[in-house]
Amino acid sequence: MDSKKLAKIETELRHLRVHCHGIRPEVLVSIAKQLGRERKSGYTNEPTYIRLRDPALTPPLSIPAHSQLKTGTARNIISILLDDVDDWKQHLLDRGDDGDID
Repeated sequence: MDSKKLAKIETELRHLRVHCHGIRPEVLVSIAKQLGRERKSGYTNEPTYIRLRDPALTPPLSIPAHSQLKTGTARNIISILLDDVDDWKQHLLDRGDDGDID
């Protein structure tokens, strides 16, 4: 992860937050994976994504596997993903570089 990629993800999430009606879960799953979250099986009934390494661990995130997400559900997931973006920003600042982190 670098600041340029992070800025692109943040811009996409902010756009989705404004236009969050009818978002397909695959869109948010893709962003969650870009932010370092991995699917954890057997955690709950819904697919759950967690981050196992840097930056610091965050709470699990369930992304329902429906054809479209309800507006409120999508907005909540987007807010959590924006928190992940903030965590990445802080992590990059703490590292003092803009190096590529996978």
